[in-house]
Amino acid sequence: MSANRNSEKFRYRFSGVYQPSRTCQDRPRVHIQALPCERKPNIPVTETRRAASLENWREKYQRQSQGRSRANPGSEYPYEYIQTLWHKPKQPNYQTGVNYANFGPQSCCNVQHGSHLPPEYYRRKSTSALLRKRASTAATNNKQAMSDWSHHSQNEWGQQFPISVMGTRQSPIDIRASDATKEERPPFKLELIEGDGSAEWTLTNNGHTFVAAPPQGVKWQLSGGVLEGTYVLGSFHSHWGHAKGYGCEHLLDGQKFDGETHFVFQLTPDIPTVEDKFVAYGIMMQESGQTNPKAQQFIETLGGNLDKIIESGSSTKIPGLDLTPIAEANKGKEYFAYKGSLTTPPFAEAVLHVVFTEPLEVASSVFGSLRNLTDSEGKKCTINYRAIQPLLGRKIHHCVA
Repeated sequence: MSANRNSEKFRYRFSGVYQPSRTCQDRPRVHIQALPCERKPNIPVTETRRAASLENWREKYQRQSQGRSRANPGSEYPYEYIQTLWHKPKQPNYQTGVNYANFGPQSCCNVQHGSHLPPEYYRRKSTSALLRKRASTAATNNKQAMSDWSHHSQNEWGQQFPISVMGTRQSPIDIRASDATKEERPPFKLELIEGDGSAEWTLTNNGHTFVAAPPQGVKWQLSGGVLEGTYVLGSFHSHWGHAKGYGCEHLLDGQKFDGETHFVFQLTPDIPTVEDKFVAYGIMMQESGQTNPKAQQFIETLGGNLDKIIESGSSTKIPGLDLTPIAEANKGKEYFAYKGSLTTPPFAEAVLHVVFTEPLEVASSVFGSLRNLTDSEGKKCTINYRAIQPLLGRKIHHCVA
């Protein structure tokens, strides 16, 4: 009898329940095929049961996490491991339960269509090592968690930011035309409504990407399209990869691009009934021999100053940027829009993503300058995009700008 009790405790210890009880009615039945146990579940697990199980875990985790810091939610429910049960490995490791070497960070991100990250950036860990690190090195507060993250270790983001694996509208996603609804919307309107357009901007290397921000008093406003209010530009940044063919965050029917630029606008004035407080106006980038003539001056001004912010934390002043050519280049072009989140910590689910289907050609020399920037770990910034997240039934708008 004692042997069976120990076997049962061992089996459920890995599945996230440290004190199992036969009378516990709210414990979901999880199909644990990869774990060493004498008694296997005899109830077949369907996709409906899997979805119900994950939803039960989310509800229980939220109840248990009340009053805890988001950066240090506790170790009663190792939800990272529960996510690995959702994506079963190809070859189970009967020494540690599940071997993280069999799959990449998409297992912790609950990826629907797989990851588009190159395999060399996966940080492989066993389950026991992950749990030990969680107990010993978890951030003690949100401020520490916000500063201690890297695109090279995306499989660890769930420890610091639970919403990145528990959220229901995370970004980026693989945008498929078959999931989108075609709609007729008024065109976007991007205009300078206040300030001197020639005033100097600030260009900063924040350790993850560059950030270009207009000076105080200069307001570029975005309205129309699928927007429910008016939004004012806060800054813009880009995502890129280590080589051509990698770098974009969103995928378009599985197609990859060489980079993606996000112009981040904030709802101004604030409207309490509007859920999306930010808009990410996204443009795909394609590495080419020369830059698109319509945006050449804009991109050359930006690219010509990247060598001044090579070191992480450095910043410089650059001539004022005119966004009118960007708006003109996208006029009459198709775009997708959906409710999503920030693609970097803290992954707030308050962003409406607008993604244009036609990429903007950017010279290879500009991509070379981007890859020459130094990240927060002192390495070359050759990867700064997040893995694909699940759609989870969200509506996608397909419109024309």
